[in-house]
Amino acid sequence: MKKLIFGAAFICSIQPSISFAVEGISYDLIEIGREAGYGDASVASTYVRGAVSVTDNVFLTAGHAVTDAFSPQLTSNAIGVGGNFDTSDDSSMYVRYASGHVSGTGVSLNANEIEIGIRTKITEDFELNGSYSAVDFSGAVSGWSVVGYAYGPAIGVVYDINDLFAITAGLDALGGEASTSLGLRANF
Repeated sequence: MKKLIFGAAFICSIQPSISFAVEGISYDLIEIGREAGYGDASVASTYVRGAVSVTDNVFLTAGHAVTDAFSPQLTSNAIGVGGNFDTSDDSSMYVRYASGHVSGTGVSLNANEIEIGIRTKITEDFELNGSYSAVDFSGAVSGWSVVGYAYGPAIGVVYDINDLFAITAGLDALGGEASTSLGLRANF
């Protein structure tokens, strides 16, 4: 059951998190990719996530992820809202809140995440970002009532292939469980 709880917490936390852009990269984006967790939560998932700017300093997020090679298969959906401000011409800080739900055979969890992060444009085509997240979750796993939380850092990179597409990669250590991701992003 511990593996199932870690797997559910993993998929709760991975999909809403998005590395947003500084100057030159749009806040309006969609990304598809793969994420893999290691340790007790040896989980792989395919995700689709996106963001849309509402104003210059407010954005909305949404995401969907499905695990594979994990039993039971878990599905996660989340929505969020965030705010950001520039700290310099090349850097920006953000705060984001997301709420989501994870479901699967014998699993029904609700999750809330708060993330604070910084994005820095290293070159015109290369961004480095880092964040710290806290996730709380509650619900039922295999008939047991579950309440818990996880927290930890994440780092990522974004490489702009051209004005429309970018490659993303990340390393997350939420709850002491490591995960890596690789994605393709379209900026609008």
